[in-house]
Amino acid sequence: MLSLQHLSTREQNILATLTLDLLVTLYYFSELAGMETGLTEPSEQMGQLILKVIILSILASILLFGWIRWRSGEEEPRDERDYQIEAKANSIAYGVLFGAVALLIGHLIINAIDWHASVMPFLSFTPMLCAHALLVILLLSSTAKSVTQLYLYRRGI
Repeated sequence: MLSLQHLSTREQNILATLTLDLLVTLYYFSELAGMETGLTEPSEQMGQLILKVIILSILASILLFGWIRWRSGEEEPRDERDYQIEAKANSIAYGVLFGAVALLIGHLIINAIDWHASVMPFLSFTPMLCAHALLVILLLSSTAKSVTQLYLYRRGI
């Protein structure tokens, strides 16, 4: 089992990004599930939740990344390996983003066709549900990038 001491500062930052992304998303959707309107209808509660999530994310980022920076002392210089790892992770994240958005667009096209209502009524998408699907897609893309970077750093390209 690896501890934080075995990770470089760059790897700690990537792990912090991944952790914050997942925790913020988990908090947001768990709070959203408890609302009367849920995922489908915009409400004042949802606006307050979004504001709270943004403020908490900013504060948690400042504290976490500040702590990592304070512990490590100085910033590591980037080399060619870092650029290769970032490029590979970006290409994988872009593939995930493109594929998921293409699936969502296909789903929306099927949703627009009238015949599906009698055959598959569960496919209906409201604009808010579509917005939340896009949030999940962005999380998947960001997670793919972070996990790829961590894997490639640990593997040592």
